[in-house]
Amino acid sequence: MEQILKFKISIDLLKYNINELANTIRTLLYIENSSIYEIIDIDNSSIFLEPDLFNYFNSKENGIVTNSIFQILWGYIPNKLKPEIEVDTKEGGVFNIPQFGYFKYTPNQKLAMCWDRFNNKVVFKKMGVVIDIEKHLEVFLKNTEIRFCQNETNILKIENKSNLLEPIESTLLRFKGIINNAWDIMKNIVPGFCKLIELTTKEITIFNCPYQESKAAFSQYGRAFINVKGEDHNEVFFIDDLAHQCGHILFYALTMPPNEYLIPAPRTLLKVFTHIDWDERDIYGCLHGLFTYTTILHCLDKCLENEIFKDVKKHEAIGRLCFYMEKFGKDLALMNNPLILSKKGWEMFDLFKDGYESLYKKYKITIRKINFSNQTYIFNYNLFQQTNPMNLFE
Repeated sequence: MEQILKFKISIDLLKYNINELANTIRTLLYIENSSIYEIIDIDNSSIFLEPDLFNYFNSKENGIVTNSIFQILWGYIPNKLKPEIEVDTKEGGVFNIPQFGYFKYTPNQKLAMCWDRFNNKVVFKKMGVVIDIEKHLEVFLKNTEIRFCQNETNILKIENKSNLLEPIESTLLRFKGIINNAWDIMKNIVPGFCKLIELTTKEITIFNCPYQESKAAFSQYGRAFINVKGEDHNEVFFIDDLAHQCGHILFYALTMPPNEYLIPAPRTLLKVFTHIDWDERDIYGCLHGLFTYTTILHCLDKCLENEIFKDVKKHEAIGRLCFYMEKFGKDLALMNNPLILSKKGWEMFDLFKDGYESLYKKYKITIRKINFSNQTYIFNYNLFQQTNPMNLFE
């Protein structure tokens, strides 16, 4: 049993639900192409938790073209059994073979890829002629098996219309050291939560886009998207967003199936009950929010409690904590509705509420000093500094 603030998590339940997610993909994959079962280890659940597989089946359902099943699984197939496949270099020229690596070539090309069993290496061919191609090894979050994405995946292309401020690999290069520092801090102050993240998160995409928010969608389960939005960021930002987006991934697994926690359909809009017309969130999304407030605040509280940061970073950590406390309190009030929550939903709600109240008691003097009048929906530290000078908290 792990605990985040007052929220208790059964590791057995979590592992059971993760296995059920893997079994769902096992079934879909067998229906899609049963022959692939002859060349992969069907007992290896990590194969069936590959985010690109979730993306493949979701995209297929929505008529979106993505990488082929064989490109997605080629890295999981033993070398002696690897088939020759066709790969697409896409618009950016960088393409991924999960569990094997990234490759860079001329954009929008169709290439043949195979394993040379005599020379024990990968070979690429264009129109039957062997070609040289640049390989990038997979890069991982420090001391984990969570890989960093190095190319623009189709969800970013579709939602951002390819308006990234820089290539994914450039963003990763700039921020890899800082996010690894943030992870080191988290491993030290919230080791139990980090273990849960390592159980559920497979990949992190750091991207740089003027719009769109960070996210973690079930359609790409296991993949966290963190948007730096053209700004410089420190460890406080990455602790916040790792806790947030990886928290979403964890909560998807914890709440399978989601209709056990809610009386209406999970995608029912919250405004049906609150009559706040501008609020477009659904009730399952708001329940997610209560959990991610819990994970973020758990991490920020431990940072402050252990005096991890000083000066500007401490000031930012205080601002972020108080900002989420304000949002947490408002959303608890909105979700406190017998028409929304089932018995199991109320059990979760009470744990969220207990966590909120324990932190409010601890930080209420600071919270009451804060001025968030100029803040946007997403916390902005530059705006926070304008209305909350550092000496306010001395």
